[in-house]
Amino acid sequence: MENNGTESDGIQPGSPKRVLRRLYEPNIFNDKVFDELVIFVGKRISEHISLPNLEIEAKFGLLMDRQTNRRIEMNVLTETVLPGYIMNHCYFMTNMTPEQHQRFNRMFNELVEKSQKPGYKGDRIHYKHTKEIDEYVEQPDRSRFGGKVRVSRDEKTGELLPNAMIKKRRILDLNIYSPSCPFDCRISINTEDPVPKSEIANGRVDYKRFKDRISYSYNNIKFDLTQVKESPVRKKIAL
Repeated sequence: MENNGTESDGIQPGSPKRVLRRLYEPNIFNDKVFDELVIFVGKRISEHISLPNLEIEAKFGLLMDRQTNRRIEMNVLTETVLPGYIMNHCYFMTNMTPEQHQRFNRMFNELVEKSQKPGYKGDRIHYKHTKEIDEYVEQPDRSRFGGKVRVSRDEKTGELLPNAMIKKRRILDLNIYSPSCPFDCRISINTEDPVPKSEIANGRVDYKRFKDRISYSYNNIKFDLTQVKESPVRKKIAL
């Protein structure tokens, strides 16, 4: 609505026009506009939220075609959760370039610096840099923790970290294809059950991962920028 201005509203004749904008309701029902993808993911997470030692993890990466080893192409224009059967033809690759890692690192550091300034009214963001070694110990099938158990140590001292011995069990993966973005996303729902030290005494170390990790904690969420080297040698960078 335009107001041409009169003496009664304090605007002198001939002065520039003033545009008055009204706030409209979001829709005819005056309800919030919901994101269907967010609702779907939230419902799937809520189905498992009562599990003990639950971990909900989101990773950036690319959904890759198994035949071409290139990013998949689908007949959709916006982000979508892929049905499970499509993963028979593709896989999720967690990796990013060093340049992308640097940009994320710089962005998070700026947020940390901003949140630590005097007078900042939001929730503070906390930074931590760690270097760890994860050993994946193969357990006999007869063990109640059969399969691989992750044992985490401080890279410098070799000492076991808190909650160092974990048996990770995958419950569900939600693979989100985002054709207009540089990354796709995988949301994983897992349990991480603690393993007694006595259970891994006779286990065999299958392989190791050396993790150089920068963590940013915000409320009950942690963002990890991790550079990983594996033995046998393989390197990747992940968020």
